Amino acid sequence: MAAFLVIMALTMLPRSNAPQAVNGVLDLQGWNFSQQGNLPLDGEWEFYPNRLLEPADFASAKTEPEGRLQHVPGVWNASDMEAIGVGTYRLTVLLRPDLNEELAIQKQVIRFSDRFYVNGRLLGQSGIPAESRKDYKPGNSPYTIYFEAPADGKLEIVIQAANFEYHQGGGMYTSLTFGKIGDIVRDRQAQISLEWAGVIVLFIFGIFFIVLFGFFNRNKGFLFFGIFFAIFGTMIFLNGQRAFLEMVPNAPFQLLWKLKDVSLMITFPITILYTNSLLKMGRWKLPFYSISILYMIYTIAIVLLPYSVYSQLFEVFVSLLPICFILLFVMLLRRYRQQDYGHFDVREMQLFITAILCIVLFPINTLASVSDTSNILSKALTDGIVLLFIVLALMIVARRYLKLYSSMESLTSQLKRSDELKDEFLLQTSHELNTPLNGIINLSQSVLDDPARTPNAKRTREKLLLIRNMAFRMSNMVHDIIDLAQLKDERLVISKERVDLQACLSNLFSVYGFLASEKGVRLEADLAPDATMAWADERRLLQVLSNVLELSLRHTEHSCLLARARRNGEHEIVLTVESASGRRPSEQPLELEGIGIGLSIASELVRLMGGRLEWKEDPIGEGSFFEIALPAHKTANEPTYAEELLSVEALIASSSDEGVRGDQGRRGEDQKILIMAAPANLELLVNLLAIEGYRVETAHSASEALAAIRESSPPPDLLLLDVMMRDGESYELSRSIRRTHSPIDLPILSLIARNTPADIEAVLSAGGNDYIVKPLDAGEIRVRIRTLLAMKRLAKEAAESEMAFLQSQIKPHFLYNALGTIMSLCYTDGPRAGELLAVLSRYLRIIFHQDQRRGERVSLSQEIELVKAYADIEKARFGSRLELEIRIDETLLSVRVMPLTIQPLVENAIRHGVAKKVDGGTVKLTIERSGDRVRIEVEDNGIGMTADEVEKLLNGEEPDDGVGFRNIKRRVLHLSGQPPEVKSAPNVGTKVTLWLPASATIDQHGRGTG
Repeated sequence: MAAFLVIMALTMLPRSNAPQAVNGVLDLQGWNFSQQGNLPLDGEWEFYPNRLLEPADFASAKTEPEGRLQHVPGVWNASDMEAIGVGTYRLTVLLRPDLNEELAIQKQVIRFSDRFYVNGRLLGQSGIPAESRKDYKPGNSPYTIYFEAPADGKLEIVIQAANFEYHQGGGMYTSLTFGKIGDIVRDRQAQISLEWAGVIVLFIFGIFFIVLFGFFNRNKGFLFFGIFFAIFGTMIFLNGQRAFLEMVPNAPFQLLWKLKDVSLMITFPITILYTNSLLKMGRWKLPFYSISILYMIYTIAIVLLPYSVYSQLFEVFVSLLPICFILLFVMLLRRYRQQDYGHFDVREMQLFITAILCIVLFPINTLASVSDTSNILSKALTDGIVLLFIVLALMIVARRYLKLYSSMESLTSQLKRSDELKDEFLLQTSHELNTPLNGIINLSQSVLDDPARTPNAKRTREKLLLIRNMAFRMSNMVHDIIDLAQLKDERLVISKERVDLQACLSNLFSVYGFLASEKGVRLEADLAPDATMAWADERRLLQVLSNVLELSLRHTEHSCLLARARRNGEHEIVLTVESASGRRPSEQPLELEGIGIGLSIASELVRLMGGRLEWKEDPIGEGSFFEIALPAHKTANEPTYAEELLSVEALIASSSDEGVRGDQGRRGEDQKILIMAAPANLELLVNLLAIEGYRVETAHSASEALAAIRESSPPPDLLLLDVMMRDGESYELSRSIRRTHSPIDLPILSLIARNTPADIEAVLSAGGNDYIVKPLDAGEIRVRIRTLLAMKRLAKEAAESEMAFLQSQIKPHFLYNALGTIMSLCYTDGPRAGELLAVLSRYLRIIFHQDQRRGERVSLSQEIELVKAYADIEKARFGSRLELEIRIDETLLSVRVMPLTIQPLVENAIRHGVAKKVDGGTVKLTIERSGDRVRIEVEDNGIGMTADEVEKLLNGEEPDDGVGFRNIKRRVLHLSGQPPEVKSAPNVGTKVTLWLPASATIDQHGRGTG
């Protein structure tokens, strides 16, 4: 109520002491413009209704038209004139004759077109006033006219006005302001500046809240608040000093006035919607919503109807606005007294009520200032109300955000604690998951390796492969989660060193080779010679590349996955991994797929290494592209790769000094270890093993390692193999060794950068016996080497005992058959029996010599000699029914084999194949080289075997007749790891093929090298 009383008091204040026009004359001869300032041209003007008169019409007193007096400001509605029509205003202003000033008159609202004459000159115009509607054009834009004070002190003002739009009243609705040019311009600019400031602030915050609703928070209160601010700013912009109309006087009348009126009428519905979104109005809701709907209907009418039509109810709705806001104000006060604040707190409710009061006071005070333009306090109060409303609204928002910020701080602390608990849970769960995952991988792999054949074997194998691959992927994700926890705790350590990208890619190609081959994807690498050495953490770089390869392979089939490396300047290497085509389109982007965590961790790891990771994918399935930028290895002031090798060779030479090996030699038992590793690890290994008393040899490539294994005498007892070698041939080297040397003959201890299940499987499946994860630990190296060498010694002793037992089984079997043949010849052919006894004597001498050197191999030439001796005995028995053909590569005669490997096969071919055939047959023995192995074929054209008999023979289910073959099979498996192959058909014959290593030869002193 206090605010209403203030406004009423302002309206009741005595008007300014400016003189008023009387009988169409305003006497300003005593007015001092410099001291007293501007004044309104209010009072009694001459008014000539229904006529548009020009100054010339008043020039002659005889013809001066008749009129009446009209109070200005006011509408011309009277008994002699309606609101719609035309009229002419005339005022005579008396000034001091000696007034030498430049004067101005500010015009605001004359409904709805006008022409402004001063002393007979047309100085201003808005619209086109005319006596007929068709010639009339509405305008009503504000303007200012300028002129000099007349010398005689007499100023005649003639204003023509026409109104065919507004049915509530036409004419001069507001006062004209008269004064010096400087004062008029200054006052107007001050008012316009205040309006612009308020409008800009309102628009800024309106846009801010609308954007906040659209992009960040779907709270409807923000939307209503933003719309209200924007509309309130538009209303002030178009209704106050109307600077926009002055700036654009030729703008379409209908558009501008519709926009002005819409901005005024829409304020109440928006205010009600905003209030209801934060404060449930209860039983007040229905009346307020009804009024809001009414105003919305009228707003639609403003948009659709011409101004002359909808303006007939304009004053009614404008007059009701303060009453509606007063009702809202009363409702808010009652809610405040009831302590029902809705989403507000007490302080926000107080601020909101005060802001609504400002909206109530604004139109009331505006009307008061319009009715008396000379009331400066009323104008200032209007501007103050607008400013106070803006401040109050911003205080509400600021307070809400301060409260929200406080609650966010509290929630943030709770989230941090919850996040810590979550990380702890994930870390513990990840460690717990490792055990069952490894169990799944191992069990599925063991079933995959099972040679058993079932009707659904292929389907079962596909399912097991899927299980294993999923387990690998889950295992990688578990490790990623553990790394994520370390990253968040800043416990992840990055150790940069020189990393060979070629070795990294070769290692990962071997690890993911099984997945690529299943999907028909070729893995290729194309690294520029100057882009192979990066400065990074080898283990973490492998983790990054592993994630990239796994994600690239996931949706790629029957295509090519290409890795390229190029220099980008002197200090950067760019590695790209691209799947050229064949990628199935995915519904999700790469970073949101199953290993999105892995990609984010990979990106962070690359960043910690001083590089960057970027990726993109073709949405139509044309592939994916990853780009990894890494710092290049700086070679300045550092030894080259060749220089490092020379330093290691010098170290090896010095380690062979007798002073170093004097007492230490017994510790290593004079065992030889071959090392193939990068120079950085090679130096540590050479030092360590030399101190332990081992004889150390090194190889710097796969070819050197194979040469050292095949040509050295004695061969190495163990191979230390780094899978991250420069040429990337470590896995292939391991497979090549396993084709000629069993895990017992030459154990391989692999040095790996990661201990993921996929890496471990790749190492072991390539032929490795054991592995050590880098960085290397001296104690672990010593223990694992001793363990492998001890296992080799025990296995060798067990194998020798088993071979001796097998030979003891074979020799009585052979001697029984040979002696039986000789005995039969003693009665028929004595000389021939003597020859056979000589052959048997030579055979027994070889056998006894082998018994004295148990476990040693014999040359292939000695084994052929035994075959021939046995064949001579059997030919004596079977005569022309038996033919033996021998074809042998003479270069293989020095190859060493286990004794009685070939002879029992020839014996079985004769006794169980040819001998059981009535007309006999031929036995063919063929020995030739097949790659790095010796292929031995024993073929006969005897009675043959059925498929079932062959299967029983291979499975060892023939205890009477299959002892010799079963023993040979077990011994060949010990040597080469590949079982014999048997092909046979009834009445066609049988062919037995076996493969033996070709690397074991006889040196010039008759000593075996294998």
